[in-house]
Amino acid sequence: MKAKNVSLILAFFYLLSFSGDLFSQSRNDITKCEVFYFGDNAVLGTRKTNDYVAELQKNLSAKFSSEKISVINCAYLNFSTSQIYEAALTFLNNESDSKNKVYAIFMGGASNFYNLTGYSSYLQKIGKYKPQASKSDFANNRSTKKLAKLIAKEYNDNFLAKTKEGNGLNQIFSTATHFLSNKKHSNEVDSQAQFAQITPRFTILSINNIDRSSIIPDSQYSKIWDAINLGDFNSADRMLNESLVKYPSDSKLYYSKGTLLLFQNKESEALRFFEDGILVDPFNAANLCYKGLGVVFISYEGDISDSALTFSLFLKEYIGEQNGQISSIAAMKGLDHSDKIASIKEWILYDVNRLYALCKRKNIEFIISDYPRSQDFGKLLEEFKRISNNILIADNSNVQIDDNVSKNLAQNIAKIIR
Repeated sequence: MKAKNVSLILAFFYLLSFSGDLFSQSRNDITKCEVFYFGDNAVLGTRKTNDYVAELQKNLSAKFSSEKISVINCAYLNFSTSQIYEAALTFLNNESDSKNKVYAIFMGGASNFYNLTGYSSYLQKIGKYKPQASKSDFANNRSTKKLAKLIAKEYNDNFLAKTKEGNGLNQIFSTATHFLSNKKHSNEVDSQAQFAQITPRFTILSINNIDRSSIIPDSQYSKIWDAINLGDFNSADRMLNESLVKYPSDSKLYYSKGTLLLFQNKESEALRFFEDGILVDPFNAANLCYKGLGVVFISYEGDISDSALTFSLFLKEYIGEQNGQISSIAAMKGLDHSDKIASIKEWILYDVNRLYALCKRKNIEFIISDYPRSQDFGKLLEEFKRISNNILIADNSNVQIDDNVSKNLAQNIAKIIR
C-alpha cells in the first residue's frame, strides 16, 4: 500500500473571489458593499477563519472605509465544492436585488480530496452515474447493530465463497479473517465487491449499550489533539485508548485514533478504526470517520484502497444513497489512483463553472486566487482561466503558511480590488 500525494489533503486549496465593477471605480466612487467569504477550512495556517475575515475587513476598510464595506463569514469546515456551491446559492439568492455592491471570496477544492459528497451527484448530472436502490428495506431501518451484522455477513459470505470453509457469521470475527487473502474474489460472489484484505473489527457488536449522549468532554478531547499536534503520540494514544473504553459510542474518538495511526504510518490499523467509527454511528453524515475513509481511499493505492472500497460497497448495499461519501466512493470503483485524482479535478472544474455562471447571472466578476504555496496546481489554474478571459487570478504561491498567512492573503486580495 502506497500513499500518493498525501500533501494534497492539506494543501489543495483555491481562493476564489467574486467582484463587481469595483475595479473600474475610484475610492471616492465606491458605495456600500458586502463581501461574502465562503470556504472549506476553518484554519488558515495556525490562525482561525475569523482571523482571516477580520484581516479582510481590516485591509478593505483601510482602503475604502469601514462604513462602505462589510465582510461576512460563510465558511464551512470540510465542505466539498459542491456543498459550498449550495451554500453560495442560499446566501447569494437575494443579492441580485441588493442595492449594495456584492462580492464573494470563495476558497474550495482541498476537501474534495477526502470529502466526496457531491461527486456522485456530479457524475449523475453528466450521465455517468445511476443511483441504486438499497438491497432491502433497510434504508428505513436505522438499527445500528443490525446494520453492522448485515455488513459482517457480507464480508463473511464473500470470504466463504472464496475459501469454501468456515461456519457462518462467526467466521468474520475470528483473528484469522482479520487478515484475509489478497486474492481477488471469484465470480461466485457479488461482482461489485473487491475481496478485502483489511476488514473492520465490528467493535459496535461488543457494545452493550449504544448511548449517543455519552461523549467525551470537549476539554478532554482537546488534550488529545494538543498531544497529537505536539507530536506526543504516546500520550495521545494512552488518552485515546482510555477514552474509547469509557466512551465507545463516540465516533470522533475512532477518527482521532485512526488519524494518529496514519501519522505513525500504520494505515491498515487506521482504516479499521475509521470503519469501526462509521459502524458506531453510520447514520450521522457529520461523522468524521467518513472523512478518514475518504483520505485512505483517495490517498493510498493497493490493498488498503481496495479494502476501503469494499467496505463502502457493502455499506451502500443497505443504506442506498443515504450517504454521499459512500455513494461517491462506490462510484469510483474501477478507477486507479491517477484516474481518481483526474476525476476529482474535473469535478472541481465543473463546480467552478457553476460558480462562475452564478456570478455572471448576478453581474459579479470572478477572481481566482491560488492558495499559499500551491505552485503544483498551476495547470488547474490554467483551466480556470479558460472558463473566461475576464477571470482574474491572484498569485499566492510565495505566501508562507504561518501565523501571518491570513494577513498576507488579505493584503493580496486588497491589492487586486481597485
